[in-house]
Amino acid sequence: VKAKFNSWSVKTLSFSGRLLLIKTVISGITTFWCSSFILPKACIKKINSLCSTFLWKGDTDSRNSARVAWETVTLTKEQGGLGVKDLLTWNKSCCLRLNWKIFFRPDSVWVSWFKEVILNGSVHNYWSTKPSSTYSWLVNKLLKLKSVVYPMIRLQLQNGKMARFWHDNWSPFGCLYDYLGASATRLGIPINATVASLLRDGAWRLPPARSEHQLNLLSFLTTIQLTDVDDAYYWEIEGTPMLRYETGRIYHYLRGNIETVQWASAVWSPR
Repeated sequence: VKAKFNSWSVKTLSFSGRLLLIKTVISGITTFWCSSFILPKACIKKINSLCSTFLWKGDTDSRNSARVAWETVTLTKEQGGLGVKDLLTWNKSCCLRLNWKIFFRPDSVWVSWFKEVILNGSVHNYWSTKPSSTYSWLVNKLLKLKSVVYPMIRLQLQNGKMARFWHDNWSPFGCLYDYLGASATRLGIPINATVASLLRDGAWRLPPARSEHQLNLLSFLTTIQLTDVDDAYYWEIEGTPMLRYETGRIYHYLRGNIETVQWASAVWSPR
């Protein structure tokens, strides 16, 4: 990246030319890297620093005195930025593809290894598996992203034989381990209990409700009828089921809803 910035051919570029270089050439390089590797935050921070210095000063050796925060530069033009891709979010979007493969690409050799060695033979153990010093940096990174990917990996409850009661995302309340405060008490329910194991003779074997959250769960369980079909995970983005992984859509999802500015149309002319 620095070599591209220090090339003799970019010495006379205007501000708009430098911006275009960052949005095309540099973005292309970093996009390729993110698609092939998970970049450490320190690396991303250094690249962002180089881009910021080059954008405002024209070289990478000057002291960076940016006129606008880089977080603002990475906003879209409609949001008041310059439309430069947020490398940190893009890197996370590419990283989440590996999490997606763990659940939806079981034929992958890497996924088979991950499931057998890290998850003890079951993908359902992903949510309860914690990072460890014995794991590689990549494995720990994937495990630390579970809170990010959790809302997107839903479980369609059918027979309940594979659905983990505490950790799988099968109810409208999200992770029941957090919703019911299982870190304090698990209500006599084993940590790896399945949903089906709690239904006996047509009745749910749960203790009487002692909180509003427990009452909400018991009310929801009365609406469930288990079938003979196997439980299945599905990928969902903001309520819309998806059949494949789309990095661009995940990028915008992770960026969140950012308000647009009214003056954008006055500054940027439509093409």
